[in-house]
Amino acid sequence: MPAALDDRVADDGETPIAVRGVGKDGREIVYGARPSATPPVADTSAEISGTRHFVDCSASAAGDGTEKAPFSDLDSVNALQLSAGDQVLLRRGVVCTGMLRPQGSGTREAPIVIDAYDAEADSMARIDARGEEQAVLLENVEHYAVRNLELTNFTDDSRDFAGGSVRRGIMISISDIGVGENYKITDLLIHTVRGEGKKDLGGSGGIQLEVQGDKKSTKFRDVEIAYNTIRDTNRSGINMSTTWTDRAEKGSASDNFYAWDPMHIHDNFVTDVGGDGIVLQHASGSIVERNTVDNTANTKGGKSMNRANAAVWSFNADNVTFRYNHVFGTIRARDNGDGQAFDADYGATGTLFEHNLSHDNQGGFLLLCGCTGLSTDTTVRYNVSLNDGRQVTVDWFQPSGVARTIFLSGQTDAEIYNNTFLLPSSRVDIAHPSGNYANNVVLANNVFLAQEDTEVEETATDSGRETIVWRNNVFGGSESGWPETDAGHRNLVVSKLKLTDGVGLDRLRLRHFAIESSGAPIAPAGVVDFVGTPVPSVTPPDVGAFQLSPIDQAQTTVRDGGFESGEGEWELSGKAQFTQTGPRSGAHALELARGAARTRVPVAINRTYRLLAAVRAGKNGDLPTVSVTLASGAFVVAAPAEGSVERETDGYVPVAATFRTSTNPGRVEIGIAGSGEVDDVALEPLDDSMIDGSFEALANTVWQEDNQATAPRTEDETTSGRLAAEVTPDQPAINRFTYVPSEVEYELAAWVRPNNDEEMTLTWTDGQETGYVASRLDEFWQRISVPLRSTAVPITVTCSGSGTCDDVTLVRAWDRSVPPVGPLRDIPVEPAPTSSANPSTTPTANPPSSPASPSASAEPSQTESSRPATPAAGSTPSPSTTPTPGRPSATASPTATAGQSEAERPSSELSTVTSAGSGPGDALPETGGPPPSSLLGGLALVIAGCVAITLALPRHRPSGRRSN
Repeated sequence: MPAALDDRVADDGETPIAVRGVGKDGREIVYGARPSATPPVADTSAEISGTRHFVDCSASAAGDGTEKAPFSDLDSVNALQLSAGDQVLLRRGVVCTGMLRPQGSGTREAPIVIDAYDAEADSMARIDARGEEQAVLLENVEHYAVRNLELTNFTDDSRDFAGGSVRRGIMISISDIGVGENYKITDLLIHTVRGEGKKDLGGSGGIQLEVQGDKKSTKFRDVEIAYNTIRDTNRSGINMSTTWTDRAEKGSASDNFYAWDPMHIHDNFVTDVGGDGIVLQHASGSIVERNTVDNTANTKGGKSMNRANAAVWSFNADNVTFRYNHVFGTIRARDNGDGQAFDADYGATGTLFEHNLSHDNQGGFLLLCGCTGLSTDTTVRYNVSLNDGRQVTVDWFQPSGVARTIFLSGQTDAEIYNNTFLLPSSRVDIAHPSGNYANNVVLANNVFLAQEDTEVEETATDSGRETIVWRNNVFGGSESGWPETDAGHRNLVVSKLKLTDGVGLDRLRLRHFAIESSGAPIAPAGVVDFVGTPVPSVTPPDVGAFQLSPIDQAQTTVRDGGFESGEGEWELSGKAQFTQTGPRSGAHALELARGAARTRVPVAINRTYRLLAAVRAGKNGDLPTVSVTLASGAFVVAAPAEGSVERETDGYVPVAATFRTSTNPGRVEIGIAGSGEVDDVALEPLDDSMIDGSFEALANTVWQEDNQATAPRTEDETTSGRLAAEVTPDQPAINRFTYVPSEVEYELAAWVRPNNDEEMTLTWTDGQETGYVASRLDEFWQRISVPLRSTAVPITVTCSGSGTCDDVTLVRAWDRSVPPVGPLRDIPVEPAPTSSANPSTTPTANPPSSPASPSASAEPSQTESSRPATPAAGSTPSPSTTPTPGRPSATASPTATAGQSEAERPSSELSTVTSAGSGPGDALPETGGPPPSSLLGGLALVIAGCVAITLALPRHRPSGRRSN
């Protein structure tokens, strides 16, 4: 089966632009830019609502713009006042010089179209700007589609790259109009744009969007940038900025921030760029997907030393998703402190990187940069990184030029999980701190695999004000250099772990008992792995980017919450029994007469839950209690809705309680006691709007004004995680960066533990009036909550008094319902495949890409040790997820295959695995296959005959690459 999507290759002549995975039903997952299905010329025979204006710059005489007498220059078009439905068509095979600057706006139903005509010509319609600021300028106009043009901007003299030479391919600029709407920039070839080394406002590059002005807040809406080839540009490939940019999260003293609406940037090929490849700014909720970005930050051979550049990243924009991108060959020049494939920069929260393929990027795979502002709540999951990170000589920021896989320069509440990293054959720091900014990051379920000549180090964990938590990772291929971690966090060193048999990326699908079903639950329901296989949200997933083990249990946190199984899940004591008398749902309920029941259930990392149950009073008239106790001993009792005890028609009363976990969740205990009946017990995962609710960040956190100051924290008493907030009357914990929709009911809650005879208070305000206040006078941990209905954003949340505060949550208010819990149903167990993974869902785009169904089965390899939610694409992206079936394991061991305990493992296998930091292990039985370096000589992913990907990757990409 073909490996590349098609015959398009990058400028190195080898690497496919796009790589595909093909499922059994023929549906594809594509990494990188797909080819466009747009015709290269306009259909001039079709009826349109406006007028067609033809331009042929080779015409001997000026015409009137008809096809028989076309305009002969761009100035003639610029003088027109275009109307809705008009088209401006440039003749293919002809070069126009200067700048196209159309006037007038279209409508959503009838946009103005800039396109090409003459299908017989063998080259594109071309505009050479010849040193103008841009080849095409859309200024304070709306509803445009620009496509099928070739744009250049150079002079071939000393002005190229010189200071003051502002040059772009296409520029969209709006100012003081409120909203600029509906821009489709597609199918352009933009190249040889030789601007100065400035970016952001007034910057140079291939495609530039700007909002100017200071009189009326203005933003873009409905922007699509797709199927463009951007080659040989400086400074940027695709970039954007605005004058309405200031907010505290960005580190600004003033606040005039006006977020743009979501935009969709997809299927672009960006290559040979002096600075950044694709930078998404200000457009919160955007999706950047299926782009191929190659050879960026290359300084144009030293002609434009641009400092901080990376390939694909976001700045000052919230909830941006990057997925299915193919990024490689990013250069880290002498003056570049970055050079990574991806970056979640400051002024941003909720950034998501998933299902991306990255390789041979000199600055490494990832930068997290809360450098002068805040970068929070970044998620990095199910990506593959190959050979990322080079040690280079640099003159700025970090003179050591150390090779880095991940560069940590200020981040709060980041989750980096289930990625696979094949490290370069050199010295590399897998998590490197900047030394200037604090980080709060959990790295879980990742595979870090060293090659034969890899020299591993990790310097972030013990570098100062860091909260770096390593959980359930597998460190392979080397016995030393890995992070020293807590043995309870179940990180394992498999010193002789090697690539599996096969070719290409298939060799990263590692089969070993330390990997299979050995991860910690962290992904929410609906997430899929690198090739589209659903992953568990409750039971332990596989470690790394590939979910090979079958999901054979229902993904239900509380097993038998409806008390239908009759035994096994609940421990009963006193007068407690399962009864068929008066169940709320199903056939059974739990009946107590001064009895008790308890069960211990697994919970996920950094997840907020609502404990739900229905209770009915016994003969004494009191309701039985349902509570949850955390590993720390803190507990909360589920209660009826505030203000009343509302009984259902059958006498049951719904009760609920909210809590959250941190980086060390393990299991919690649900306890039931008293007299009466209980039914339909469940733990419901919730979306939590609170950042750093567990106070794990020592700096760079939403709970402080000074971004670099160390926040007051304690390790002595916490309800979860390692840290909690110490508050005093003079130094409360204040969060100024909480955002929820206006006029929606929420519940704000926290654990508080007052000092002796002191009081603690939880308060919120929306800047207009003080919100509700809840106080607690007690020397023990207590859970307090207040209703929240905001009329403006942002909200300021304060925990004050004298004592300790922990695990603050902000979730949608309970609707007072408790869903019925049906009988416990397990999924039939499927054989565990050795080299199979199948696409299950893939986002749609234009042209559409359909999901594929999960289904695979294969016999275990004889040469190996045996063991084991994504937003939809569109012009207005929004998150969506799909439920994933499954069920929790009663006893989950990080080093055991389902059904086989660690004690049952052959000693020859167990002796090869050690806890990270505890010392070297013995040799792992070889898994066979060619040397690891062959993975980088011509990759192919063949997954059980169902998915095939080929990818030719060079081992090393020198900085002095040719420009085209």
